[in-house]
Amino acid sequence: MIDAAGLEGMVSKRRDSKCRSGPTTNWLKTKSFKLLGVERERGKPAFALMAEPGTRKHVGSAFVSV
Repeated sequence: MIDAAGLEGMVSKRRDSKCRSGPTTNWLKTKSFKLLGVERERGKPAFALMAEPGTRKHVGSAFVSV
């Protein structure tokens, strides 16, 4: 889990939302999830596949950006 790695969490947004300042429900900060794996395809960004801790239920994926 990200807690064990010393990371604060992950921020994600709705695909169709615009970046703007101030509070919004279009952005979500996730503090605890289990990394199931990484999906890679040549010439495309890698995807992190995430699950709910304890259940391994897939909850979403995200581009990996460093």
